[in-house]
Amino acid sequence: MFDDDGDRRYAVVRNQEQQYSLWPADRQPPAGWEATGPVGPAASAWTTSARCGPICGR
Repeated sequence: MFDDDGDRRYAVVRNQEQQYSLWPADRQPPAGWEATGPVGPAASAWTTSARCGPICGR
């Protein structure tokens, strides 16, 4: 995802079309996206987001 993925924490984000993705927790989500779920390592956040709704962008 990003060059420094090793210890980065990610937030689950969602857009108006109810699509989910991950975004670095220390950055503002892009326009049209909002943080909606847990924050953690990428694998953990993906696992949790799978329970939240459809996943996009991977």
